[in-house]
Amino acid sequence: MTQTKTIRSERIGKVEINVYQHENSKFNYSVKADKDTPKGKYSKTKNIFYYGYEELESAMLKADSYMNQVIIRDAKREQEKKDRKKANASVKASDFYELGDIVYNSWGYEQTNIEFYQVVRIMNKTIEVRELSQSTVEGSTYSHGMADERVPQKDVFRSEKTYKLRVYAKGRLSNPESFYYFNKWDGRPKYCSWYY
Repeated sequence: MTQTKTIRSERIGKVEINVYQHENSKFNYSVKADKDTPKGKYSKTKNIFYYGYEELESAMLKADSYMNQVIIRDAKREQEKKDRKKANASVKASDFYELGDIVYNSWGYEQTNIEFYQVVRIMNKTIEVRELSQSTVEGSTYSHGMADERVPQKDVFRSEKTYKLRVYAKGRLSNPESFYYFNKWDGRPKYCSWYY
C-alpha cells in the first residue's frame, strides 16, 4: 500500500502547490498544483498538474519553477489592472461616441446572434443605447439557408428598453449581461446564423 507524506506545501493567491514523498509507489516524489474554484459546481479546487519524480531535487525544482511563474504572472496581471484603471480614469464617453452612432452585440452558442443598438444619450462616462430593427442584406443568404448578413435600420427601434454602457479606454464598452459583447459598428454587414 502506498504511503504519502507532504514535505512541502505553499500557497500564492489562489494557487497551492504540494510536494509529496511516496513509499511503495512507482515514483518516490510528486508535485501537485491546484487552483481555487470557489464557484465550482462539483469541487472547490481544480487540478493544474500532477507530476511524478524519482529524485527530490527534481520535484523541488519543478515546484520552484512553477511558483516563480505564478509570482511573475500575478505581478503582470496586477500591473495591467493598474494601467487599465489609470487609462479609464480620464475617459469621456463623448471622446468615442456621438448621438446616433451604432453599436452591435454578437453572441450565441452553436449559432451567431446579432443585435444592433443606437446611441440615444451620452453621459460623462456612459452611453445609453436602444435596440434597432435590422434587415438582411440582399443576396447574402448562405446556400445552406441557415445564415446571412445583417445591417441595422437606423432610427427604427424595436423596443423602448435601453442599456447603459460604460465607456472604457480605446472606446471599449461594458457588457450588461455575461453573454453580451458590445462593439462600435464599423458599417459593414454582420454575420448571423441559426440552426434550429
